[in-house]
Amino acid sequence: MRNLELKVAAGMLLALGSCAQNKNADQEVEKPNIIYILADDLGYGDLGSYGQEMIKTPILDSMAATGIKFTQFYAGSTVCAPSRCTLMTGLHTGHAYIRGNANNVFLRPTDTTLSQVLHNAGYVTGMFGKWGLGNAGTTGDPAAKGWDAFTGYTDQVQAHYYYQDSINKIIDGRTQNIGIDSTRYSYEYVIDDALQFIRDNKNKHFFAYLPVRIPHAELIAPGKDLELYLDKKGNSIFDEVPYKGGEFKANSMPYAEYAAMITKLDGDVGRILQLLKKLKIDKNTIVLFASDNGADQGYSGHKNDYFKDNGPLRGIRRTRYEGGIRVPMIAWGPGTVPAGKVSDVIWTHWDLAPTFCDLAGTNFTPPSDGISFKNELTGKDQVEYHDFIYFEYGVPWFLKYMQVVRKGDWKLIRTKRNILPESFELYNLKDDIGETTDLSTEHPEIVKELHSLMEESHRKPVLDVFDFSFLPATEAIPSGSMYNTSGKAGGLTGQYYSGGNFQTLVRTETDPNINYEWNAGSPEGLPAEGFSIRWTGSLDIPSTGTYHFYTAADDGVRLWVNNKLVIDDWNPHGVEIHDGQIDLEKGQKAKIKLEYFENVGGAEVHLSWKKP
Repeated sequence: MRNLELKVAAGMLLALGSCAQNKNADQEVEKPNIIYILADDLGYGDLGSYGQEMIKTPILDSMAATGIKFTQFYAGSTVCAPSRCTLMTGLHTGHAYIRGNANNVFLRPTDTTLSQVLHNAGYVTGMFGKWGLGNAGTTGDPAAKGWDAFTGYTDQVQAHYYYQDSINKIIDGRTQNIGIDSTRYSYEYVIDDALQFIRDNKNKHFFAYLPVRIPHAELIAPGKDLELYLDKKGNSIFDEVPYKGGEFKANSMPYAEYAAMITKLDGDVGRILQLLKKLKIDKNTIVLFASDNGADQGYSGHKNDYFKDNGPLRGIRRTRYEGGIRVPMIAWGPGTVPAGKVSDVIWTHWDLAPTFCDLAGTNFTPPSDGISFKNELTGKDQVEYHDFIYFEYGVPWFLKYMQVVRKGDWKLIRTKRNILPESFELYNLKDDIGETTDLSTEHPEIVKELHSLMEESHRKPVLDVFDFSFLPATEAIPSGSMYNTSGKAGGLTGQYYSGGNFQTLVRTETDPNINYEWNAGSPEGLPAEGFSIRWTGSLDIPSTGTYHFYTAADDGVRLWVNNKLVIDDWNPHGVEIHDGQIDLEKGQKAKIKLEYFENVGGAEVHLSWKKP
């Protein structure tokens, strides 16, 4: 029955699009209604029109067939909050106020938003879903940022859960928390209010923004929607990896839940389009659909591999590869948007503010990194394009900072992680969409050019939480300069112990460098929680002067050089950087001892230096 409903809805949409496709490029609708549907963590390959073979999305596939399918559209960032900030402010993450996910960071009064500009231009504005840029009563409160209507969740962590007893809503101009039925899928309240907003404003110009939560975080769908992906015995049709529970309830078939969530969203997109037709405003409305960033690996750590969520793209959410930032984008509007077009134009989330304002007959007046792509959407000659696009993102708990520039077919990635030397990767996306072959050594001139664009595009963040300029520029200690306790060059002697205080020696080996990341695991033969390592030997000193030594470790680390305690950090914690200095003479063999213990959680340890 559910399959039949999907087929009928998709057929209606195809008919709706084909009726108007001959007129698309011949007339321009004055000040169209704008609907922007933003999925949450939906991958580039999660829709049938983008290559998905297991998850059913007939409505969105029909939209792509009767509108424009964009193949090179980029989200604003690789995670939620900064991606939404770029949309609202028209600034990329090198200039935006919010550049990552962080607690209690909200838009300021000085951050003028797309919703405020459209509101001031006479549009009725409604938002339905996850805001993530300011809670009620803060400077980023939706009611203070140009929204006339809102139903959803201001807090992106609260938005992780689909069965709740309350929801946020603008009532009488104030964002309030109201009670709802906790046995009902809360996403459905959001869709119902979005549909009602369209009905209520059918005779006005409106902007409806639907930053829905599907398919982010908790993987769960109502029973009636899940049936499509169950066999006759009620079992999942997929090769499941059951979720044992943790942040969310245990679930025996998370893959079926994930697929059902996406198909449910697809069906609700169909409800919106059918309503536009019923109200006879479909030819005066432009509908766009995209995602805030790429898909992740889900509960199992293998969901993306199973569904090919990000299609041919490398990487997932939170990474700087295409799978983290390139997303599906579909534009549909039988009165305005050309039908059956596939566009490879490179454009981004921060282009939507100037584009939507241009469609609305106004200007996005705040400073912006975006370009209006109104002409591309309406079938006219697009004159202005990006010379290059820029992204940056830092992960505080890894002390990791990433920058990306794409110019034409070339893409450069710069990564600086704690005390490790910076690294560069260069890819030709035209020939290598999967970013499999690093060409940085073959084309140093392109690396230099794109690196200069990175430096040009980055402005020091206002907030320290997004500022990674403190990461030190260090050098790796060459393995040839390391000697084990037997006096042999090539590394230090490493003694690996079970227990956090050198209780039981498990093995001894020579390690050519001290750069280890075990994440939630541990070295072979050691327990994941509670081990220690002692490295000893000597270093060949190449010049006389003051040497700065650096460690980066998750949990405790101590360093002695020539029997002097240079770094003393014997406490459990997340990754921290510590440094110490000592004067050394050229030609000497400086004695060295490094101790590390891992207590709980992630495990990593690094050692580097800065020569005089």
